[in-house]
Amino acid sequence: MKCSKIFRTLTVAVTLSLLIVLIPSTPALAAPEITLSPTFGSIGTKVTITGANFESYRGDIISIFFDGVEIANSPLTVPETGSFTTYFSIPDDAAPGRAWVRIKSDVGTQLASSSFITWETEIELYPPDGAVGTIVTIKGKGFYADETVTVCYYNRTKETLGTEVATPAGEFTCTFTIPDSTAGEHKIVVEDAEGNSAKANFEVIPSTTLNPTSGAMGDEITVSGAGFDDDADVTIYLDNIEMATTQTDKNGSFETTFYVPVMKPDTYNIEAKDDGGNRGKTGFTVTAGASLSQTIGNVGTPLIVSGTGFKVGGVVTITYDAVEVKTAIAGNNGAFSIAFNVPPSVGGNHT
Repeated sequence: MKCSKIFRTLTVAVTLSLLIVLIPSTPALAAPEITLSPTFGSIGTKVTITGANFESYRGDIISIFFDGVEIANSPLTVPETGSFTTYFSIPDDAAPGRAWVRIKSDVGTQLASSSFITWETEIELYPPDGAVGTIVTIKGKGFYADETVTVCYYNRTKETLGTEVATPAGEFTCTFTIPDSTAGEHKIVVEDAEGNSAKANFEVIPSTTLNPTSGAMGDEITVSGAGFDDDADVTIYLDNIEMATTQTDKNGSFETTFYVPVMKPDTYNIEAKDDGGNRGKTGFTVTAGASLSQTIGNVGTPLIVSGTGFKVGGVVTITYDAVEVKTAIAGNNGAFSIAFNVPPSVGGNHT
């Protein structure tokens, strides 16, 4: 009898063990989650919310909040698939920085969350300084999504340099040329129609240009300058020798001329300096050149040939129609002067 009872107990135990083995286990459901696209942007940026793994909440009403405020497309009912997609736009009062999108059940329990970064409005200049005429690229972010931004430059007055449409994330890139303006820092402001704005400073550096960039004694050289003080007196120096004076206009620009003096061949600095201490420098090359005391005359007419820009102490040969007539020695400044009489020759031009 006792053995029979023990046998029945073992039989039940074995049967329960088999049941435990044969009954399939139920897999654990993945936790609900949401993803945002994009995960950063500006006021007005349209954000897509994709929810997954909400099978446990099929048919339930859920609410969606951004930074604690319920979005326009909330609440919604979880579909049979357990997945959903909706969207919202970053509101006008969103503060810069990280904010959270949260999904809550109908009783207020948080089911899932993800963060979004709202950019602060800012711009950067590349390069941040340069001469008048410099091409500048300006990059900005944090502006109203898909809206036009206007780039303004301040010299004596406000000047619009260009417009660009911000991306859906509130970014933009714009290229412009620095206009005629005085030396120093100038404010650049970018603004959109919604009142978002950012500013940066561009420093104008004085500059000078020459036309031509090389020449011989007696040649006329035009010096142009930009980015100096407005209505300022400017002095032009060639190798520290004063060559000309002039005055800038209201935008700090000027133009003047001078004649190349007697100098040995070399490259020299030409510097423009205004009375505010602003300086612009460039190089000028003195080349060899010669001139005649007169260009018309008869056989036997005395001529003087003068030249500059030759090698100091070098022998200079004078030819008339490829025939040598005189030689001279260039002086310490590379100049020479020598006379000869026009040799017998037919009428017309001769070299």
